[in-house]
Amino acid sequence: MQSGGTGGWLGFSHGYGLFVVGGLDLPRLTDALAEGFGVSAAEIGVAAAGDTPAACPVVCAYRSVTGDVSWHLEIRVREGAPDPPGGRALGQILAARLARPVLYEAELFRPSAYWVVTPDGTHGRARLHGPQQQQSRQQEARQQQESRQQEARRQQESQHGSRRGSRGGGGGGQAGGRRAGRPVGQPARQPLGQPVGRPVYVLDAAEVPVPGLPNVPVEIIYEAIGDRCGFAFAEALRRIVDALADCCPQARTAVLRGSLATDTADRYSDFDLVWTVPDADFAACVDAVPSALNAAHPLLLPARSDPDFHARPDRRLLFLTFRDLPLFWRLDLEVRAESGSPAGPAAPAGGGWPLSVSALANAVAAVKAVKRDRPDAARGLLDRGFERVGSDRRATGRWPEDIRRLAAEAEAEAAEEEGEGVRAFADRVRGLVATELE
Repeated sequence: MQSGGTGGWLGFSHGYGLFVVGGLDLPRLTDALAEGFGVSAAEIGVAAAGDTPAACPVVCAYRSVTGDVSWHLEIRVREGAPDPPGGRALGQILAARLARPVLYEAELFRPSAYWVVTPDGTHGRARLHGPQQQQSRQQEARQQQESRQQEARRQQESQHGSRRGSRGGGGGGQAGGRRAGRPVGQPARQPLGQPVGRPVYVLDAAEVPVPGLPNVPVEIIYEAIGDRCGFAFAEALRRIVDALADCCPQARTAVLRGSLATDTADRYSDFDLVWTVPDADFAACVDAVPSALNAAHPLLLPARSDPDFHARPDRRLLFLTFRDLPLFWRLDLEVRAESGSPAGPAAPAGGGWPLSVSALANAVAAVKAVKRDRPDAARGLLDRGFERVGSDRRATGRWPEDIRRLAAEAEAEAAEEEGEGVRAFADRVRGLVATELE
């Protein structure tokens, strides 16, 4: 590790801003940066903020901060240095080497949008409010409070005497009978043991438990998902997660996996969740999922259940397609029993596995593969779809024609009791082809 020297940040082409929770070991930090940037430790310059590190390809200024996070790292890479790693890769290396949770910036314009990575490599979105954000939020909160008080006074003056003695009238300082809650935009919590009035960093929530910060709420950061995937997508996801929570309040909050958990989601991504429930509630939760989610978003057809999980006493993998959402937004829901060995009655399957519906699901996945420029994946999906409905046909690469043909054969193969739902699904698939591929 080299340190010392003077000067600014001129001549640097790439930068990172990261936070560390807990103590900072400088030799470990140097080794982690060397690993992350693929250089020797001698090519890493580390110094306290205010001092400029020696002329090295990679330099890092560290400073102590107050609140839920302990250290801020400002890392810069000189022009001409080797290709720098992404924030995710660098954050993971730092968390592992330092044995501390690390927060790295999300690729969004939202100032509070971060990702947190734990020492074991678990990633999740996080909502981190900095001192300037908090000051503006506190000012906004005061303005909102003053507005509410003024509105309450106006209502009291205009209705003086008309509500005297009635329930909820004549006081309380709340306008319109609403329960008091935190103002919009104000952090939900403050770090424990911090000096009152001193600017602090508040980790308002994270999608994964953060070691050393047991009071940070674990919840899905919907606004960051909305920034990437669109407001409608995030709101649909919220309704699904809320429906699961209402179905079994004592269960853990459903957690993301797949592309949503790795920030690689695009407009073709689906909802992919893991829901862990108490052992005693496992069978009842599996049974209740379809009706609970149908209340949030009407189902296009009955839930499907992967037969590979039917022999498992502790897991089910369910697939649900919704009538009022795009076909791409299917829910893949893995329901898990908390201990892995639940006692009590065996859980139901949670749904059937009709081959015609499975083939149509392959047709939707093939549209995704084509749009993502993955022709080999599209061909494989269509070939397996034809096999599932007993057809000798195979994909030709004329995608609209292939997918329509698979939809028609799946519709013809459907059992009588499946007919209405399969016809509706096949019609939606044909509409998807017209919209996406023609």
